[in-house]
Amino acid sequence: MTSSGASDTVNGWICPNCAATLQGDWCHACGQKRIADEERRFSLVLREFFAEITSLDGKLFRSFLALVLQPGRLGAEWIAGKRVRWMSPMALFVFINVLYFVAPPLSDFNLRLVDQVQNHPHSAWALERVEVRAPGITQWIDGGMNGPLPAAAAPYGKRFDERSTSLSKILIVTQVPLVALALLLLHWRRRIYFIDHFAVALHLWTFLLLSIIAIEGVVPTVGRWIVERGWVLNQADATKVWAAALFVLVLLNLVLTLRRSYGQGLPIAVIKSALVLATCVLSHFLYRGFLFVVTFYSL
Repeated sequence: MTSSGASDTVNGWICPNCAATLQGDWCHACGQKRIADEERRFSLVLREFFAEITSLDGKLFRSFLALVLQPGRLGAEWIAGKRVRWMSPMALFVFINVLYFVAPPLSDFNLRLVDQVQNHPHSAWALERVEVRAPGITQWIDGGMNGPLPAAAAPYGKRFDERSTSLSKILIVTQVPLVALALLLLHWRRRIYFIDHFAVALHLWTFLLLSIIAIEGVVPTVGRWIVERGWVLNQADATKVWAAALFVLVLLNLVLTLRRSYGQGLPIAVIKSALVLATCVLSHFLYRGFLFVVTFYSL
């Protein structure tokens, strides 16, 4: 009876993954490890999983540190083809997005119905359609939104907000391609593949998402602490301070990421960062309209 997950042969083992003949415990062709019976215990699989996640040598931990402490290194390594040490850009984004799923909804990425139907380029168009499903909402907005939603509109408003919250955590990745396209146009002469620009854009958005989760998570507590010490007048001012801190943090990360990923001088990196930041703003406005359309037509 074979106890390895691979078949016996005269010369050695047959890899169950690619059928290559091997002599040791590792396949030279695909990297598959020969699995012994003692490695089939569920407890061992769990230990290996947590070891990979928490180990200082693990790709996740290493990639996370590089993302936060060495802006642009992941992009530079990806473009140079040095990828075996790092998590893929999409895997890292998905991991941070999992934190987003369990975190409270981020106010700037999840828009309630009353936010969607006012103060946006698509709001007038959206309000016309919402009025059919939520009668009285137009008059409620025109009247200054005093009190809760009208009784006829409240059930739809609740369902819309719940669906928007769920979809916003999935659709956030749709903002990445436009930023990747901007990076492609800004570095057209470099002959870099679009997928490489997409990887850099994913790193930028991953850092942005992580920063917002961290800052919004501590704003209420830290805000009260700041107000209690008289540094600002109220919680609203404290929130503005944190918003400014977030902007500075993201802008600094953007400049350093472009400088390191593409080997740019600092002045050029600053100029290109301003253009990428403008693209991010445009992408975010398009995302808000897209979120409304998907939410509205999925109800």
